[in-house]
This record gives sequence, C-alpha cells and structure tokens, in this order.
Amino acid sequence: MRVLQEDHGGYVPEVRNILFLVRPKMKIMKIIASHIRHMSKNSASTKHFYIYMIPRKTLICEHILETEGVLGRNVHVHEFELDLVPLDDDVISMEMEMCFRECFLEGDNSSLYYIARALMKMQTFFGLFPRISAKGRCAKQVAQSLLRMRKEVSGDALDSIPPEIHQLYLIDRDVDLISPFVTQLTYEGLVDEFWGIKTGVFELPEAIAAKREAAKQANAPKEQQQPIEQKKKVHKMALNGNDSVFVELRDKNFISVPAVLNQKAQAIAETENKRHTMKQVSEISNFIKKLPELQIEKDNLATHIEITAKIREKTTAPEFRKLVHYEQDLLLGAEEKSIQEYVEECINKNEDFQKVLRLLTLLSLVSNGLKPKQWDFFRKEIMQTYGYEAILTLDNMEKVGLLKKHEGKKTFEGIRKGFKLWVDDLDESNPNDIAYVYSGYAPLSVRLIQQAMQPGGWRATEGLINSLPGPMCELTQGQSSEGMSGNVRVVLIFFIGGCTFAEISALRFLNEIVQQSESDDQVTHFVICTTKLVNGRTLLETVCEKVGVLRDL
Repeated sequence: MRVLQEDHGGYVPEVRNILFLVRPKMKIMKIIASHIRHMSKNSASTKHFYIYMIPRKTLICEHILETEGVLGRNVHVHEFELDLVPLDDDVISMEMEMCFRECFLEGDNSSLYYIARALMKMQTFFGLFPRISAKGRCAKQVAQSLLRMRKEVSGDALDSIPPEIHQLYLIDRDVDLISPFVTQLTYEGLVDEFWGIKTGVFELPEAIAAKREAAKQANAPKEQQQPIEQKKKVHKMALNGNDSVFVELRDKNFISVPAVLNQKAQAIAETENKRHTMKQVSEISNFIKKLPELQIEKDNLATHIEITAKIREKTTAPEFRKLVHYEQDLLLGAEEKSIQEYVEECINKNEDFQKVLRLLTLLSLVSNGLKPKQWDFFRKEIMQTYGYEAILTLDNMEKVGLLKKHEGKKTFEGIRKGFKLWVDDLDESNPNDIAYVYSGYAPLSVRLIQQAMQPGGWRATEGLINSLPGPMCELTQGQSSEGMSGNVRVVLIFFIGGCTFAEISALRFLNEIVQQSESDDQVTHFVICTTKLVNGRTLLETVCEKVGVLRDL
C-alpha cells in the first residue's frame, strides 16, 4: 500500500492488479493517468487497474481519464460508498476534509448531496427522522434533499421501519465560525491543537514514542528484543473509547487532568494489591484472567502521563498564556487596541502564519469586521512578512466571511449576552456549564442545541436565532417523536463543515445535564456526526492557497 504521489518516481509494482482508492477530483485523475501510462509502458506483463472513487464516481472524472487516453480494457472505474465512518461510540465522521471549502468558498454543493445520501442510508436502517431542525443555508438544503429523496423511494418502505432516532439537528459551520478559532482547553482538544488527531489516531511525539518502545522492549522476552535504534518507525495511538484511561481524560479541562491521572493510578495500584489478600483459587484465577487488560491499562496510563507532561510544558509557556489571555479578552469585549497590537507583534516576529490568521479571524468575527484602516494595514503587513502570495489566502478568507470590512454596529455583543456565551466564576475542575471546555466561553453551536432541548425549542428564541447567519428550518416526517415507544431517546447532531473536539466534549457534558433532568424511565443519548473533525488550523488550511501554487481547478 502506497500514498498516491504526483510524481511516480519510476515505481512499477510487480503485482498484476493495482487498486486506486481516491476522491473524485479532476487533478487526481490526471495523476492516476500519469501513473497508469508509466506502469503500462515499463512493465513486462499486462496489468489491470481498478479505480474506486469515494464516495461516488463522476462523469467529469471518467471523461478526464478518457481524454488522457487511459480509459480502456485494462482500466476499470467503480465507486465505493464510504460515507459514515464511526470514530467512537458517539462520534461519526464523513472524513470530507474539503467540505468547508467547497460549500462556503467555491459554491460546490456536491458535498451536500453526499451528506443527504448518507443520512438517507441511516433512515433505511433506523427509520425516518420524525423531526428535522436545520440552521444555515447548507443545512436547509440537506433537510429539503432528505424529503425529496424520501419521495423517490418506492412505496412506504421507510414508513414501515420503526424510528429509532427521535431528532436530527443540522448546523452549518458558518453559523458559528468563532468556536473553531478559539484555543481548545480540554485534554483531547489540546492534543489536537499541538499534534493533530487524524481519523481518531494520534501520532506520538518522538520522545514519548521512544519511552514507550523502551518499556515494551524491557517487558519482552530476550529473544524478541531488538535494538531500539533499529526501530525508527512512526508510533501511533488510537484515541477512542477502547482506552479506558483516555475516556476519563478526554473531556476534562486540562486543569483537572493531573488529579484524574492520580486517581486512576491509585485505582490500578489498589487492584494490583488485592492479589495479596486473595485466598480462594477462584479469586486468583479471575485475577490472572484480568492481568492482560490491567497491563494494557497501565501502559496507557504511562503514555497519557507522558502526554500530559508535554502538554503542560506547552501550556505553561509565556506565549501560550498570552495567546489565551488575548483570545478571552476579545471574547469578553475588551478594548481592541491591545489585541491589534498583539497581532501586529506576532506579524513583526514572523510567527506562525496560521496563528496570525486565527487571531485576525477572531478579531474580525467578534468586531463585525475590521475598520478600513486596520484592514489595509494588516494586509500590507502580512504581504511584506509572509510574501505577496498570502493575498490569495486573505481573499479566500474574505469570501468565506472569516475576514471582512467593518459593517457598522457590533453584533457579537448581543449574541454573547443573548446566548450567555461567557460564564464567570467557572470551576473547570467541577463544571456546571458547557463553557468549561474553553475556560469561560461556551461554544455557540452547542448553546443552539441546548436551547433546542428546552421547552419551545428554537421557536422560543426565534428572533435571536434569526440574527445568526443562514435560514432556520423545521420539518416533520412520519410519526411524531412524542408518540414513539421506548425509553431511549436518540438525538443526532450533524455539523456541516466540521466540528471541534471541544464542541464534542461540550455536547457530551450537555447530554449528562439532560440525562440528570430526566425521569428514571427516560434516557437521552446524543450522537454527533460531522463532515470532518477540525480545529482552527485545519479549517484555515482548507481555504489557504499554497505559496507559489495556484489551486488546480
């Protein structure tokens, strides 16, 4: 298995059948055509090429393959409907990393078709969604597409399936653009901020990987031990519900992580010490059966302790503290002059371009745009520091709405007060509000879900919700959710354009609050679905243009 590169590098595999798993992009088709021509020309035997496009093949891609002269007897084109990828018990991703760019920058709505088709597939398994609530242009389009697709299904096949999902919420990313650009302060969020989590997998920092490998070698039989320096491979770690230590850490504000680790270490030690008091053979036998699981838990605990130490190094650095301080000042409505000076300072120091863009985006969104003089000043400073090519990225950000010129009165202040987006006197170690995930700031997207769960739902605050970007839409189909039997209520929340790990943590906390208010015979479960898990950096990367390279359309 190899990652497809633009340059084939003279590589010709010895196998007879070659499989390409790719997205249906025109640029990728040209690369594949180049590889096929090279392999066919430089191979002694006849090869067969199978191109599987995810999630569906398109006529334009097939046309390009035909134009390139490779679509023929030995080239077979198919589609692989890989749409919903479960990353955890309550998190599903479509892994469409370019969805935000396509929907909100390029005006390409093909992603919305894929989303509607994936949700339609869910309805064939779990029955019709009795209630659909959508906020945003794309969300409304997906909701309407679902109704249209339902009519295209023959007969009443879907009506006969007992519904298991009570409510579907669809939310566009541009309804709440602020939350992704605020630094996440949960354990999982910080891991994603500093190192990145891709498809539920985290690449361990080199120092931690080396310690982990050394411990593994020490516990291995002598005949299986190898010199550590010979094992220079990338160490990856799955971050999901299978790791019991991670489950207890992931949604915590980082302030409370050391205490949780200490409690976990004590619990493991107590479990191990119980063996000294065991007298019955059955007790000893059961303990021996649990030893492998206990060892895995100990190894995971040791790894998370090392990760926590690395995060602590980064979060106690003066620059990180200064960044979080200015972000929170901005969200609180503090004077903008000091924040503008900080952004200017970052540019003058030639700091990470993404950091500068994130700060500038927050400043623009909170202030309802930059004043003309500020706009011209920052554009000039950025071009002088990061090169004239940066103007392409700034233009893209303006088109998406991340950057804009000042449009009169600030609207964020009213939204912050109306939705109570800032919570004072918050105890991050023992929180009572979703705002703990950002140490005071409550993500607007999750506040919308919280409001929807209240009596009257979104209609109770319709004026406030209408002040947010995009239309609001509420639809019903099939039987009413009130008439559904069973004591488990499943709520599906879908983010179009991506969501952050901090938002997921906030939704899990909100789910706990909802469950606490319910009667003993009723329980609500949130399932979070998104086109891609993102943070401020990865979201910006989708709208950034590579330096010196124009995007191949």
